[in-house]
Amino acid sequence: MGCRALQSGAPGGGLFKGTISTVRLWRGALTTAEAAAEYGGNPAADLLGHWTLNSRRLTDSEGANHLTIHGDTKWGFNRANLANSALEFNRAGWATTPDAVVRTDQSFSIAAWVKVDANPTNGTHSTILSQGGVNRVGFNLNYTVDAAGGHFLFAMPSADTAADVTWSAFTTKQTYALGEWYYVAVVVDIPGGTIRMFVNGSEVASLQNPTGTVAPPANPWNAEGPLYVGVHGRELGLVQHLDGAVDQIQVWQSTVDPYQFSKVYRPL
Repeated sequence: MGCRALQSGAPGGGLFKGTISTVRLWRGALTTAEAAAEYGGNPAADLLGHWTLNSRRLTDSEGANHLTIHGDTKWGFNRANLANSALEFNRAGWATTPDAVVRTDQSFSIAAWVKVDANPTNGTHSTILSQGGVNRVGFNLNYTVDAAGGHFLFAMPSADTAADVTWSAFTTKQTYALGEWYYVAVVVDIPGGTIRMFVNGSEVASLQNPTGTVAPPANPWNAEGPLYVGVHGRELGLVQHLDGAVDQIQVWQSTVDPYQFSKVYRPL
């Protein structure tokens, strides 16, 4: 392991530099169900939506869910200081896809570059990404503030109802400054009962399935509304507008290997 072997058993060159873990060998091909079971009960991650936003492009490079901008939304500079390559919101704008991008009753992953320019008003939250239902969102990725500073927050409600719901939610312990770009990713593992958040390639928060706490929701439901950028969006109305910028949005069905997030993040 870690090199090309000779028949004699001696190493034959081609030395590997890196880390190898959990190696298994099977005789014959695995079925789709067997392969999924080896990966925690989830199929391979399928990139369903990718919006680079480079040079004012609102197109979805993975499908037909192209973004439409609304309200006070402008084009701005991205993390690499390229003009017209990020969407800027001023608490009165947002962007949407025409249809739902991901099923929220199955495992999914999301990621985006985010820069928050101003704290939420009235001590509430600013929403970065959400997917709409009727009364509730299927999920929302937020920025919220307390006495310690600004934090990223992820939440999923237990049902799409106007009545009270149980939220599967957590907030990062770390604080994140205004005016700085962060690469934020979330992996929702329905069979594994976990939600994990990564900022700049490192895991910073998770909600597991200990006694008395269920995460994700025990009976996850599918939000059939569009993906919203920069606002908490559902048919009931739009709230929690973002004052900041978003770039390079990606959405997958199933769980993405966290190593992929560390590859995307590179300090400038």
